Amino acid sequence: MKVILLMLVALSFVFVTACGTIYGPVKESQALMEARDDMVTQWSKIIKASPDDAGIAEARKYFESKKADLIAKRDAVKNAPQGFNSDWRTNLFTHEMRTGKELDAISNQIAVGPSYASAEKFKPLRKEFEDAYR
Repeated sequence: MKVILLMLVALSFVFVTACGTIYGPVKESQALMEARDDMVTQWSKIIKASPDDAGIAEARKYFESKKADLIAKRDAVKNAPQGFNSDWRTNLFTHEMRTGKELDAISNQIAVGPSYASAEKFKPLRKEFEDAYR
């Protein structure tokens, strides 16, 4: 009886310490989403102020300054224990869809600006950004 009781106590300790792996990289995914929000917000401000080649160049400069941090946060999510609960994954997917819509709005803002050619120059920057956080 004592052996069974000790085993149950030991299993409860194992379960309690394993709870961190049940939920997955919640904090890491939140940090990634915040970094993406910051990037899109800054791009929106930059492009709103200058919806032309100069604005895109400034947006690229901002992206290059934050790219390593964004990739590090993405890698932290990928390298963390994924857990059994996929709520964090659902949140990331939903956030990615919203980010896509926001980037579409930025592209449209450039396209209705001075030149359609500027909108074409935004596409590679957008793709590079999307590759950095996926």
